[in-house]
Amino acid sequence: ELANVHERIQTRIRDYLLVEGRKERKAIKTELKEMTKSRKEQVATATELHQGFALSDGITEEQIANIGEKSAEHAEGEGAASVKAEHELAMLAFLKEYAAISKKIDRVNRNVMQMLGVGGASIAANLLREDNAKNYARMSALVDETVAKEKVLLEHALAEASSAYKTTQQILLASIGIGVLIA
Repeated sequence: ELANVHERIQTRIRDYLLVEGRKERKAIKTELKEMTKSRKEQVATATELHQGFALSDGITEEQIANIGEKSAEHAEGEGAASVKAEHELAMLAFLKEYAAISKKIDRVNRNVMQMLGVGGASIAANLLREDNAKNYARMSALVDETVAKEKVLLEHALAEASSAYKTTQQILLASIGIGVLIA
């Protein structure tokens, strides 16, 4: 959902750049404010949710507070015992970085609208293209890194589940064997 909201915001800022009427621009600006507010609320809700899950998985409040100041891998080494806990740390790190990048994109978008307001259409277009190119590269790298981490975590979870299944199967077979011997 965050990706969809982000995409709609960027589409609307481009629309803002292309339309010429003040009334249309004002309507787009209002829509942009609403979408930006919605995105921020979604990030805050997701962060709160993942913080709750992290705490229930044994992550300390200090580890949560330090996400971003040190790598998630370092935080994981401080007592994150489960794949679920590592997942929550990865998601919290993603959300924190996503919010930081989004804040920079929002700043560029505001500058674009201000520049366009004083008649600098070509400057606004260049600002949108050049400044946000860096932000989009960071966002793309963040998503790729998070997907890679999640894939590794899913593989670990699958290995843990497979091991638990095999152990349970062996115990069950041993119990049946003992039951047959006793009978």
